[in-house]
Amino acid sequence: MFLAGAALSLAGFLLTRHLLQQEVRTEFQAAARERAVSVSSGMEQRFQDVETLRAYFESSDEVTRQDFDDFTGPILARHPAIQSLQWLPAIQGQNRASLEAEGRRTHPGFRFFQQDAQGKLVEVPRGDSFFAIQYAAPLAGNEAVLGYSARHLGTRQDALADTLRTGAPTATGGIRLLQDPGQASGILVLASVRRKAGGILGVVQGVYRTSELIHSSIQTLEPRGLEVALYEVPAPGTEVLLHAEPSQLPVRGPKQDSGLRLELPFEQAGRHWKVRVEPAGGYFDQGTAAPAWMVLALGLAGSGLVAAYLSALLDRQEIISEQVRLRTLELSQEVEGHRRDALALRESEARFHQLVEVMDEGLWVLDPSGRTTFVNPRMAAMLGRTQEEMTGHPLFDFMAAEEVPVAQRLLAERRDGVAAQHDFRFLRKDGTELWTIVSGTPLLDGEGRVVSILGMITDITERRQEERSQMESQKLESLGVLAGGIAHDFNNLLTAILGNVN
Repeated sequence: MFLAGAALSLAGFLLTRHLLQQEVRTEFQAAARERAVSVSSGMEQRFQDVETLRAYFESSDEVTRQDFDDFTGPILARHPAIQSLQWLPAIQGQNRASLEAEGRRTHPGFRFFQQDAQGKLVEVPRGDSFFAIQYAAPLAGNEAVLGYSARHLGTRQDALADTLRTGAPTATGGIRLLQDPGQASGILVLASVRRKAGGILGVVQGVYRTSELIHSSIQTLEPRGLEVALYEVPAPGTEVLLHAEPSQLPVRGPKQDSGLRLELPFEQAGRHWKVRVEPAGGYFDQGTAAPAWMVLALGLAGSGLVAAYLSALLDRQEIISEQVRLRTLELSQEVEGHRRDALALRESEARFHQLVEVMDEGLWVLDPSGRTTFVNPRMAAMLGRTQEEMTGHPLFDFMAAEEVPVAQRLLAERRDGVAAQHDFRFLRKDGTELWTIVSGTPLLDGEGRVVSILGMITDITERRQEERSQMESQKLESLGVLAGGIAHDFNNLLTAILGNVN
């Protein structure tokens, strides 16, 4: 009887350990897959910023350095993983001098240079055709790369050749960043820009910090004891580590070879990558847990108790297996839903920003106190200012003193939730008048409180000037008719007087 009870106890011990290990493996797989998918989705979203910049160049007749900074500024502010966004025009003999002159207006030491075989920085020979960095945003910290042509680096030239051939964005894989020699790894994504009439105008380039790409992708997830690593897979069977992100939780012990590992291969920007997720030290332990030893002890105390416990464990196994299956399905659906939502949000955001940047109307956003929180480029241009000069300043700074009381009354109406349209006069930076039609709309939060005031501004200065000219003409015409009438009456009187005199 004892031997039979011991055998049943041992079976219960082994079964319990198996169930607990299965539970740990299932929990690990769900958490690891969530991180791996987030990293691949995050890289896809960030690389799309290069396509957005390429579309901006191809839809614009001309992009100045100021235009480039204004367009890339909001992108860089939202995405810290981007080290720099850059413009590399196609440089040939006929345009080299003008591009160098333009570069020196921003950076006096500007020149087109490359590294020779010994690693020295030398000027690109005259007469060569090449691509080099003309614009870089942000400029601070990236002055060293202005004019740089990476013709000696095979990985960058391969990516450049691919995007020139296919037109699709292409990544370089892991590189050392020229701007930050201490950075472990970076990734370049290039996209060719084509002229509307055909031919290559240049290349836009995004420089990404690999560590920030991974960190920003998983920072919103629930902290777990997991290590996440990103690899480049240049060829089947080979892999190159780009960055290893440590656990978000403190390590609780030495790392064990638990056999738990999840790898997610994917393709992005013409290259093959792999995300590997493993437990950190002290997490997702599959060793023999206390419940299993308890099963063994209780089983040795009585075969009947062991039999009952085994029955409960079998029932628990079915429940756990079903719960794990359902939870795994829910997590997969949630991750896919998050990916679709993020993609839709990014596309909507890109369309909105493009619309705001190219719209022909002025867009002016105020907080309830009347302080400027945003203006689009068109609004700033209408007042002869930049967006930075207007942001943070009260509405009243851009109008004549006699217009301020009217503006205060209209602003109070908008704060009360009333939308209206009215004519209004502003002052440009040079002191000239700007007549406009302002459509003011209050923006409400979920509780019905006004949080912002949106104004659509239409320039009618030319129309007002034409109306003034027309009124002046009508006044002169009326004055001429009046003068003619007076002269006619006076002539009649004079005729009568002369007749009586005769």
